Amino acid sequence: MRRMFSLCALVVMSVVGVAAASTGNPLPVREGASIPAPQAPRAQPPLDITGGELLPVGDGSMPVARPEPAPHAVESTVGQLPFDEAAGSGRQSSDKSGAAPQVMDDHFTVQAGSTLAIAAAAGFLVNDYDPEGDAVIATAISHFVDNGSLSAFTDGSFNYTPVAGFTGYDYFDYQVTDGTNNAEIGRVHFHVVATDRPPLALGEAYAVVMNAPLAIAAAAGFLVNDFDPDGDAVAAITIPDDVDHGILAAYTDGQFTYTPNPNFTGTDSFSYQISANGLSAIATVTLTVYEPNRAPIATADYYYAPISGSIAIPVAAGLFRNDFDPDGDVFFATIISDLVDYGTLLAYTDGHFSYTPTPGYSGIDRFTYQIGDVNGASASATVTIFVGVTSDPASPVPLPPADGQRFGMSLPTPNPFNPTTRIDFRVDGTARTAMRVFDLRGALVRTLVDEDLPAGDHTVQWDGRDDQGVEMASGAYFVALVSGSDLTSRKIALVK
Repeated sequence: MRRMFSLCALVVMSVVGVAAASTGNPLPVREGASIPAPQAPRAQPPLDITGGELLPVGDGSMPVARPEPAPHAVESTVGQLPFDEAAGSGRQSSDKSGAAPQVMDDHFTVQAGSTLAIAAAAGFLVNDYDPEGDAVIATAISHFVDNGSLSAFTDGSFNYTPVAGFTGYDYFDYQVTDGTNNAEIGRVHFHVVATDRPPLALGEAYAVVMNAPLAIAAAAGFLVNDFDPDGDAVAAITIPDDVDHGILAAYTDGQFTYTPNPNFTGTDSFSYQISANGLSAIATVTLTVYEPNRAPIATADYYYAPISGSIAIPVAAGLFRNDFDPDGDVFFATIISDLVDYGTLLAYTDGHFSYTPTPGYSGIDRFTYQIGDVNGASASATVTIFVGVTSDPASPVPLPPADGQRFGMSLPTPNPFNPTTRIDFRVDGTARTAMRVFDLRGALVRTLVDEDLPAGDHTVQWDGRDDQGVEMASGAYFVALVSGSDLTSRKIALVK
């Protein structure tokens, strides 16, 4: 009969990771850097720090506690135990004269996918004994393991390898003798545990506007996509590499604040180390500091429309011909904020439009449009349309006498012309004066005058080129002179 004792000596061998301890105190920061206190990471509106402690800045090392590798299989000089199912029925054996050896259960833990190799000094006989002091040896395996392979020896040493992918409990039974008596059957228990794997740290990226702080809560912090494949809790433990172009305050739960250096733009980064059940991993957070979005630039436009006629301005010569975005963003017309007063306007988001003046009207009409970029910034500009004559008499028109009307423009001479023509005009000096050349579509070609001129007579020449210096094609053009509310225009012809 197997003898039971209230006190059992258990041999327990566990190969598991050891959790790394953390005091929560900051590690030394490299020279020239600093870490703000957790209570006030920055002067900007701080995060509500309800979880996590301020991460210390480390030296870049990554201590990792990993399971000890399984030793090589035990090689024993003693005999290997045979499998003898008849050696014992259940866990009982016969008892002859004298005191039989006493056997006690043994317990071992082994990582899945590894081999547990136990030498005799820690083997399954180490807690078995004979009350009379006789030597105890194992004689047979009476129950073999169910979920692995086993080689056991008479001195108590053994090798056990669980089946690939198996986790759970396994065991084998062995029989011992003191040379004269058979004893009860002893049992060796195995707990096969899943291999502890390191956590996975995946890099993150954030963007921040130049000269502005970035405050990220834990819910969107740098731990949000990190995990442990074994389900262990993950926490950040240190910052091995601090930012280079700003101030960082990072916390164990993944929340952080970052303030870039004044006027810095570009890329900054820091690395963080996470730990789960003593195993670690490192990942990098990339911080892109960009200039704030600048509004597009909308520039005033000028067009010419004949009396009782109409103009249709295409995209290429439309509202955007002189507009641009300093950031290179796409922009488009969003609204006509001030409609024309003396005609009908049809404008489109890509800048092309059509305009028909009220029949018989001659003078200046205007409308204002607004453009916006894809980031929401906007700007406005005014479009001026000169509504004037559609033809001129064949002979030159002289300027009015100096003591009479003090505003006017003569017919350019020569007309037709090539390569230049002269234009004489008179202003009263009370308003800004502008003279512009338009093509037959009404699109602006050249600005000849746009300034405050003294009262009196003036002369300007046009060389047949546009504002960019490109020679214009042969054809008819309009010259419009405006000063305050006064407007006059002439038609000229360029012939090559």
